[in-house]
Amino acid sequence: DEIYLINKDIEASSCRAEKVEEKQLRVAAGLVLKLLRETKGLTQQQVADKAGLERTSITNIEGGTQGTPLHVLFAMSMALGMRAGKVVDHIDSLLVNI
Repeated sequence: DEIYLINKDIEASSCRAEKVEEKQLRVAAGLVLKLLRETKGLTQQQVADKAGLERTSITNIEGGTQGTPLHVLFAMSMALGMRAGKVVDHIDSLLVNI
């Protein structure tokens, strides 16, 4: 599966599509979610309980071995006290800098 992100080039006022491998996206999402969780001082179990997930799912998502469906991303974002859009912005920023 291939995922395309649209990155706006402000200076040129144009958009270009960049191919992002699914694995890159899983790893980036997992890293961002882990860093946000740790920054908030929460354990994996606390996030799992708040998001209605198993702790092993949190472990797999943070490790980049399990994808993060949209409903899970929203649940985890809420558990972290953040808007899902803000979490996606963090993931996008990381991908742009890879």
